Amino acid sequence: MDGQPVDFGDVLRGDFVIATLHPGPEGGWFARLAAERLPNDVTYLADTPQHAAAQAAVMHSAFTGRPVRSAARGGRQR
Repeated sequence: MDGQPVDFGDVLRGDFVIATLHPGPEGGWFARLAAERLPNDVTYLADTPQHAAAQAAVMHSAFTGRPVRSAARGGRQR
């Protein structure tokens, strides 16, 4: 909804969701890997959703061997 803060989002590689972004329980943001055949790991808490997305992109790259590209693209609202 317009005017509402973003409270979750996706980290994309092309059109494929590799992780989901979530607010931390006491502030900050984290990403949870969402790709099949990868561990369901989460990133460290980050100050911004963009930083959490960048951490997720690096983790995805480490697990798959694919180079890191632009990590975050937009946000979704509930």
